[in-house]
Amino acid sequence: MEKIKITQVQFIPCHPDGTFLGFANIIIDGWLELNGIGVHAVKTGIDIKEPARKLKNETLKFYFKIHNDEIKEEIRAAVEENLYEVGFFGAKIIKEE
Repeated sequence: MEKIKITQVQFIPCHPDGTFLGFANIIIDGWLELNGIGVHAVKTGIDIKEPARKLKNETLKFYFKIHNDEIKEEIRAAVEENLYEVGFFGAKIIKEE
């Protein structure tokens, strides 16, 4: 699975229902599609009406609502490693045609 390099990550549990507030600088030269697989993610800072757009060194703000404790632990581990597998926040890299 492809990985996305993320720097300056902050994950803040912001609600007892399992919602995290996350900030991340995403370093990627390609297209990122946010599709909500695995976790419910809402992004701000980029027009959410755009299904995909080219990203490079952009700061994104995510709200994650995660119901599965196992996934929460995987995300915590990924934060420590400074790498996320794209499936962790319902994103995938799609190739530019």
